[in-house]
Amino acid sequence: RSLRHIYTGIRFSTALARESRYQIPVKLEAGYTMMNLTIRHRGEQAGAEISMKTERYGRLEAAFTESGGSVRGSFFAETAGGKDLLETAAGTVREAFGSAGVSVTEIQVIQGTRTGRTQEYPGDKETGQEKSEISTKELYQMAKIFLETVRNEY
Repeated sequence: RSLRHIYTGIRFSTALARESRYQIPVKLEAGYTMMNLTIRHRGEQAGAEISMKTERYGRLEAAFTESGGSVRGSFFAETAGGKDLLETAAGTVREAFGSAGVSVTEIQVIQGTRTGRTQEYPGDKETGQEKSEISTKELYQMAKIFLETVRNEY
């Protein structure tokens, strides 16, 4: 029984180490908002998830996943105006990532929220996977590029 408690504690600690959450205040034209940032490292895939609420565009969200040296992005907007904003920002984000040496395979923009959608991390399901080589710092930089682009377009 003691070993089971120890094993459960180790699994919980490992899960915490694979995920970091941050809340970052962001100044926008109409005041301040809070950006929520989650950085995940799971198996061969790593990712960053960003969300923030704005008065003008409602909830804006982004999810970036890195696997095999390239990045895929999904942008979510609660409103049609937010979707237009993110479609404009998508090209700028792609260029900025390219300048930073990040290969982007796809950025999709969706009207709706990310809530209820699950992010798959193949490394959770399979063992023996190679660990993603992207660092937390690089994932944070990707989130920063997204934020600065959206703020400039705002």
